[in-house]
Amino acid sequence: MKAKRIIGLLLLFSFGSAILLTSYITFITFKKQLQLIHNELRLTSERTSLILEKQGSVAAIPSSYSPSCLDLTVSLIAFNRERTAVLRRNISEHEADAIIRAFKEQAWASESFHEWNNSIVYVSASSSADIVLVHAISRNDILRSVADTPMHVMLAIAILVLLNVGGLYFFIKTHIEDPLKNLIENRIQSIMQSLTGTTHSLPADFSLNVGFLTSELKNSLEKTMNILYAWARGKRLFEEFSNIALAETDSRNIFRIMHSMVAEQMGIKRTQVYEISNSTNRIELLYSSTEDAKSGLSLDHPDLCFAFRSGHPLFQSVDKKVCSHCPKGDGETILCMPLIAGATAIGICQFSFDTTDLYSTADYQERPLLHERFLSNFVRLAGTALNGLKLLNAYKNQAITDSLTGLYNRRYIVEYMTNMINISKRSSEPMAVLMIDIDHFKRFNDEYGHKIGDLVLREVAGCIRRTVREGDVAGRYGGEEFVCILPGSDMHIALDVAERIRSSVKMIEYDERIGMANIPRITLSIGIAQFPLHGYSHYHLTNAADRALYRAKTEGRDRVRVHAHIPEHEEG
Repeated sequence: MKAKRIIGLLLLFSFGSAILLTSYITFITFKKQLQLIHNELRLTSERTSLILEKQGSVAAIPSSYSPSCLDLTVSLIAFNRERTAVLRRNISEHEADAIIRAFKEQAWASESFHEWNNSIVYVSASSSADIVLVHAISRNDILRSVADTPMHVMLAIAILVLLNVGGLYFFIKTHIEDPLKNLIENRIQSIMQSLTGTTHSLPADFSLNVGFLTSELKNSLEKTMNILYAWARGKRLFEEFSNIALAETDSRNIFRIMHSMVAEQMGIKRTQVYEISNSTNRIELLYSSTEDAKSGLSLDHPDLCFAFRSGHPLFQSVDKKVCSHCPKGDGETILCMPLIAGATAIGICQFSFDTTDLYSTADYQERPLLHERFLSNFVRLAGTALNGLKLLNAYKNQAITDSLTGLYNRRYIVEYMTNMINISKRSSEPMAVLMIDIDHFKRFNDEYGHKIGDLVLREVAGCIRRTVREGDVAGRYGGEEFVCILPGSDMHIALDVAERIRSSVKMIEYDERIGMANIPRITLSIGIAQFPLHGYSHYHLTNAADRALYRAKTEGRDRVRVHAHIPEHEEG
């Protein structure tokens, strides 16, 4: 809106206010004048009645008598019971006859006011004579008297108008112009600061002069609207990503979804995610948006990575320090951001941008910072989701694994064996079950203490884990007893695996490092049962393998035996 239009509206408003104020004052003045005239007209009627009573008859009233009210001419007519005019003052005979007819037709009561022919009429009756008195004042005379209001009243109106205009200007200046200017400047600074971490001030001489938009303001507002549009779209994407990421059960899918949402918005060429392995202290590639992924990070010594070490992002084009773990490719600018879970860095997120595209727009100075601030929300949420998924998997593992040996617990073994039996029934594939028991285990606990007993259990579990084939499942069945499930294995394969387990345990090298230097050599007794030869259920197979184990014990221990009998009752 231009200044002229604002000024025109201001003047129009001022004149309108003046007219309304003048009209209001005139109305109040007219109302008060009318009330005063009513009172004075009543008094004039009483004076006429007194004169009539004093003179005794209408004829005795002097011809010079002319009633008046506030210097206004008052018309007077007196008529008798026959409705004949006996006295007229300031009124023609024709008008007098008209008033008499109105009196008869409208049944005017005594001591009352009436409107007649643009006049105010007061009707009264003389007490001494049977005479009706009618006094009348023209409304035009009343309006003229109001129009002749003294000049000091008009001066007061003019002063009020000027005060109104001045007050209006002061109100616009203090309550609209200055607050609007401050609001726009503060909003622009707040938006830029929240998105980029920097403050962008409007020019010092900027003035929003009653709605007049300077070119600087237009440019600032246009820039702000673009930022707000991008921010709003990013906010919608972030809300959508938060709903998906926190419910995802695959860690790679978390970052695949994140890349698909932000790549086009931010102009990202490639996204790579690295996970820190606490056991090996190495950086391992977890996800890459490109198939021909080359690790842009040195795999050793993650503590040398600036982003991982400091917990802060590193933008090669903005920060002077360039991390050796994050080499820049040809024509690329790299943004390296830590994956944070709580207060700990658990990985690195690396985004690659085309350098030419990144600095091709007018806001090239702020754009890298906007990218960093925008992506930090996604990376922070992805880190939380990844850590939550790790904790969930850890809890699941705790629920199905034995805390002492790290092998599966009995509950999981029973469920897994039942599922594998059903699969073997449908596929007609064999399956073998090994029941393993440590010989003379009670002696280890009684003679060397439970600490040595626990070490023996862990060593045996480690040998079993290293010896079984990929796809085989080993678990601790209870106490010193272990079980192995060998899907797709016939008796020959089961015997081979069992013998290798027995031999590897028997050849364990003891030393002071693990506190087992002086204990007897560990031996195992192993029993084997096969599906479907020895049973069709978990109960029958474990019972058959346990019987074979008992036979190995009775024959001298440190040996492998196969169940020799077909069960008397088989489940189909």
